[in-house]
Amino acid sequence: MRSGRLFGSVWIGLLLGFIIAGFLEVLISPSEIIAWLGTESSTRGILVGWLAGLVIPEDHTCLFPIAAKLWKTGAAPGVLIALITAKSLVSPIRMLTLMKLRCLVGPDACPVVCRPLVPPIVGILGQWILSIYSMRK
Repeated sequence: MRSGRLFGSVWIGLLLGFIIAGFLEVLISPSEIIAWLGTESSTRGILVGWLAGLVIPEDHTCLFPIAAKLWKTGAAPGVLIALITAKSLVSPIRMLTLMKLRCLVGPDACPVVCRPLVPPIVGILGQWILSIYSMRK
């Protein structure tokens, strides 16, 4: 019963995510994804992942099929960390609806000011930690 209700509430986002992930393969060649989002893209790839996290529609049910497709195609881990973090923390829809506009002034302004800085920092740290881990293997 609960699983049916859960599926009923997320199936549209999942379908949209799988459709967008399928279009990624058709519209953007894997070599371009690797050039823009691969390990050699450095900070530029993390910034692209951060901006992509801001514009991806829907919620996390749409995000994870896209992230899985990017991972399979060759996107760097730091890019995916920045993408997921941006969608979770800095999504304009989430910030405007959950935090409301009153937090733009006064002591509540820190989340609005600080949150946009978190995804690129976390992406860079994640890429750095994973590069250290892979060198030890």
